[in-house]
Amino acid sequence: METTVVTVSTTILDIVEKGLAICNQLMQVKNNKKSCERLAERVNAVAISLKTLANQGVDEKVVKKAYDLFNIVLDEAEALMKKYDESETHQLKKIFNEQKLQGDFDEVNKHLTEAAHQLGNCLQSEDRNTVEEMFDGKRIRKENYEDMKIDLQEWKKLLEETRDGVKAVHDVVDSTAQNVNSLQDQMATTQRDVHKIRDAGAASQTSAASSNKYREQVLKARHDLINRIPGTLLKDLLDLLQRPTSDSPLQPFISDRERSEILSKDVSHDQVTCLVDMLIKKSEKACEIFLSHLKQKEPNLCKELGLL
Repeated sequence: METTVVTVSTTILDIVEKGLAICNQLMQVKNNKKSCERLAERVNAVAISLKTLANQGVDEKVVKKAYDLFNIVLDEAEALMKKYDESETHQLKKIFNEQKLQGDFDEVNKHLTEAAHQLGNCLQSEDRNTVEEMFDGKRIRKENYEDMKIDLQEWKKLLEETRDGVKAVHDVVDSTAQNVNSLQDQMATTQRDVHKIRDAGAASQTSAASSNKYREQVLKARHDLINRIPGTLLKDLLDLLQRPTSDSPLQPFISDRERSEILSKDVSHDQVTCLVDMLIKKSEKACEIFLSHLKQKEPNLCKELGLL
């Protein structure tokens, strides 16, 4: 039992170190600076909470769910950071025209909020209150709105300097009110989802674990799946996931755009990583269908990974 506690604590501290490193890098990003700084502040808060848990006697299963989710958040934040750390003006203009600024940060902040509230359930009263205050839905909506206003002004200055980007700036400024309303709706939905997660966890950990059986199986086997699925098998799985099913007759679990995004990675290891993380974020049903196809194609691999 003593060895298990040491292993869990070591794992937590490794992820804390990773989180603090990404936090420092986010503080250096030049574009969308205010939103990146805010994200860094929230990542730091979760990292500190995890470090606190490493020094407490907490239930291994509960902690593992929390740091697994936080690990995914860190990968998302790192990808976001690299995107906005470009130095070439034409690359920045391309990003601005093709992506709505708040859409890039919504998913990361949503998952980070979920991780924070899961951790809050494990913390002592004083530490839990600190986390809940920082990730309060109303506070997050207000901060994100203020940060977006500042970042939009910086984008406007940048694109006005290039002259040919002025039209893109006007389009975004004209739609600011609509974007802010959309952001508020999304954050309100996130807050409701967080309450559902907390209520479900308080009512029955067993029931919650059962309802996310397949997602947790994929999450637990994530590292092995990434290293054991070859490129040929990946393409077969993508073909199967793009077929309509009785559960999703109109919308396949993987769209053409998502397939292109996955296959755009240079090596199969990164392609599989992209697919697995995409499925984990999508839904419990997506993970179930993925595992069903994998069992049909590679039953021996599934047996070795304990997925049968």
